[in-house]
Amino acid sequence: MTEEGFFVKVASLPDGLDPDEYIVQYGKERFEQILDNAQDLIAFALARQLALHPQPLSAQAKTTIVTELAHIITKQPDSIVRREWVKYVAETLGLEEALVLQRLGQVEKAAATTTRYQAAPQPAGTPAVVAATAEEDLLAWILKSPQHIVLCDGLSEADFSSAALWHVFQALVQIRQAHPQAQDLADLAAQALPQHKSEIAKWALRPTPDDFDPARDIAACAAKLEQAGLQKQLNAVTRQMKTYGTGEVPPEVFQSYMQLQRKLKKYRS
Repeated sequence: MTEEGFFVKVASLPDGLDPDEYIVQYGKERFEQILDNAQDLIAFALARQLALHPQPLSAQAKTTIVTELAHIITKQPDSIVRREWVKYVAETLGLEEALVLQRLGQVEKAAATTTRYQAAPQPAGTPAVVAATAEEDLLAWILKSPQHIVLCDGLSEADFSSAALWHVFQALVQIRQAHPQAQDLADLAAQALPQHKSEIAKWALRPTPDDFDPARDIAACAAKLEQAGLQKQLNAVTRQMKTYGTGEVPPEVFQSYMQLQRKLKKYRS
């Protein structure tokens, strides 16, 4: 709606009630009072973000908040409203407006790059590129929604393109276990993995799709990695089989080949 030029305000109803249910239970007058006190979209979004982070805000928390809000601000077509939103966010977080504007530019650039990448036709035979993208998406989404890391229980080191990325993933699993109430793992991950601090910051700032669904998208990334890992194992076994003569392939090697084929079948159907 924002992109279409509407000036949106947000009001929250208690107890998960919809408007009809609230009016029946509390009356039209109280419902209208809630509407009268509706918040500007950016104020509502900022309040939600502030509730996710302990006070006082760390620099990393401010970075995360500004990045999340940037996805809302960049969709505002009205330049005056957009400027006021930037000013409001900067003042509330105690930042210079230039820093908020700089992050907006980075988010817009990242979104444009992602759009170009998605629109470009991918040549056949490039699963490694897809896997690498899925890895970055997976780690970024886990940092933002660690409660869904359980959807990745089936992943193994063979599913990652490098031992370093597998190490980061394992560390996130351990951090989640140690801090089950944490809503965002960026700060904790940067402390636990200082050698990967720059990569973690990049993943934490990775823009989410407009239709982002944490559980669905994390599960999809995990499935892509598992499929790529199985295909990698199958290719290795196939090469191994070719080193034997006709009828000389050891039973355990052939059995491994057939097992991998069966596992991959669910992704091909």
